Amino acid sequence: MQNLKEIVKRGREGPGLMFRSQAYDLSTPDDMLADFMALANADIMGQRALIIGVVPGEPGARKVVGIQRDLAPSAAQLQKLVDEYIEPAFSLSVATAGSGARTLLVIMLNQCDCPPYLLKRPCGALLQGVGFIRKGSENLMLSREESKRLQQRQAAEPLSGEAGEMAAEVATAPAVSVTFGDGSRIARLPVNSEAGLPSSVAERKLEAAIEARTEVEKMSGLDTGMVRLMHVRAFGPDEPFAKKSLDELRDDLRRVRAKFADDDKLHRFEKAGHKLNFRIDNNGDRALRNARLVIRMAREHGFELAPCIYAMEVEPESRQRVLKETNHPGYPSVAIKERLYEVSYALGDVSAGQQVKAFREPLRIWVSDSASGESIPVECELQSPRLESPIVNQLELQLAPATGW
Repeated sequence: MQNLKEIVKRGREGPGLMFRSQAYDLSTPDDMLADFMALANADIMGQRALIIGVVPGEPGARKVVGIQRDLAPSAAQLQKLVDEYIEPAFSLSVATAGSGARTLLVIMLNQCDCPPYLLKRPCGALLQGVGFIRKGSENLMLSREESKRLQQRQAAEPLSGEAGEMAAEVATAPAVSVTFGDGSRIARLPVNSEAGLPSSVAERKLEAAIEARTEVEKMSGLDTGMVRLMHVRAFGPDEPFAKKSLDELRDDLRRVRAKFADDDKLHRFEKAGHKLNFRIDNNGDRALRNARLVIRMAREHGFELAPCIYAMEVEPESRQRVLKETNHPGYPSVAIKERLYEVSYALGDVSAGQQVKAFREPLRIWVSDSASGESIPVECELQSPRLESPIVNQLELQLAPATGW
């Protein structure tokens, strides 16, 4: 079975295989949609392959340039644009190849068996109803006659020839997969409640104390045992009593978030946050040696991934509680970049037929209400010297409202 490197090197473009050198601009996706329609309308059966990051040219002479990894779209992003602009429906899948800053992007078009595929709404320079078809290595405007012929076509010719073989080979994946810890490809994480955060608890107590102090001052300042009684009601009998003025209490309230920042962080990631792990299934007939897992998750406001395991320690000299970032060997390395989180972890060997948990310590995640309803694309890249190219799986995190779906 040929690998992607050989396909890029010797593959000949045709109805089932297309190369593009640059990533599409998804803000104006008309060029991308035109390429998708051309491949989908091609007179072949089966999958079509579009490889981005390769300058088109003759086999053996074309140049591999790759695209910036951060610019590689997810299958969910591309599928959303296809569903929005093209009819009838077809599905696609996405994979990347390479472990550096630049990558090849492989887009597979599936189930293109109901041509003609046309634009159902205007997009950029393309008008509603327009279509394209791939003939040889060219994309041509779909004429009315051609559209009618496709509509009446009972069965296309089988996928054949070099281009068809290339598309089929790109689609073939090794018998190793990466999923979430429960074996699913979509995981749902509900929004975490902030009511239990130490700062929130302290805030409520301070508000109660301010209310109590205000009531006492309305009684002409006669606090006697009243303030103490209200203090116990607000803070409990174990909280030391300290008589403070309204201004002091209000000042405490203004600073409460900063004062409890470390306690909040510990609560979010170690006590009340989500613990997320992944699973490696090696269903092949050979072991993966020195395997390494790299996971990339888009950064969204309200979706936080802890870079380490946190612990609260007491300084010997000051006796102050201090939040520490531990270097726990079981927690993966987490790089926080501008647009994504990149997680990496050395798995070691994964035997044939073995199913293993990716991390000894799961990822710590906190989901705020501002991220409710968002979907986070997750790219999992499994690397090994035994693999000619990394295995890439696309997963998805769905951030659910706290009340459920």
